[in-house]
Amino acid sequence: MGDGGGAMTMKRLDGRKVIVTGGAGGIGAACARRYAAEGAQVAIGDIDLDRAQVVAAEVGGIAERCDHTDAAQCARLVQVALDRFGAVDALHNNAGIGWTGAFDAIDAAQARRLLDVLLVGPVLMTQAALPALRRAAAARGDAALLFTASGLGLHGRPRISLYAAAKHGVIGLMRSLALELGPEGIRVNAVCPGIVDTRMVRTTTAAWGETDQVLAAFRDASPLRRDVSTDDVAASAAFLLSGDARSLTGTALLVDAGAHEA
Repeated sequence: MGDGGGAMTMKRLDGRKVIVTGGAGGIGAACARRYAAEGAQVAIGDIDLDRAQVVAAEVGGIAERCDHTDAAQCARLVQVALDRFGAVDALHNNAGIGWTGAFDAIDAAQARRLLDVLLVGPVLMTQAALPALRRAAAARGDAALLFTASGLGLHGRPRISLYAAAKHGVIGLMRSLALELGPEGIRVNAVCPGIVDTRMVRTTTAAWGETDQVLAAFRDASPLRRDVSTDDVAASAAFLLSGDARSLTGTALLVDAGAHEA
């Protein structure tokens, strides 16, 4: 399994038992592959079970259908992982949906759905996994909780206000939990991608114009003048889950080729 820059030889996640939500495609699938390549056992939760099972087969992991806005399904995913692995010492809250549009066009149902998936879902999933993470931290001295936030969780952009608001909420949740859970040995961080070429991003940016041109415009506006790939995000996520990040908590790590500075 590659990391976009050569053969994968590091095994920083040996012994880790990781749950990844939204792992059937895009960033979540890339993270599942990276975690497995670095030695982790991986359980994938996703509403698209067929695609999740394909990724799980690739990485020697397991897949379970999980809508993380349903507390019972979150609990089921954790239990399936515990039954298979015996422990869960890392959770990556990655599942999400995209949205773009004028602020005054948002109706109440859209607002509730977006906030439910992007913010309430990670809350419910974290609550379900927390007892296992606490046991793992007590046993090995370290457990990790990771959120996929967004560069839009740290700044704004026109016509994507509610998505940005939800991702700001994710970063606020992450930073508060870092303070709350740190004394128990649980590190809490977020990876914040910029524009990454995924199915969700292509669907969202289609409203802004021809997708390849939109992606190229973001690339050319970044200081590094390069695309950010799902493998780039996965490499940063693997670092945050690993012992190499043992002194990091409450960190929102931007992976955007410097676009936030442009």
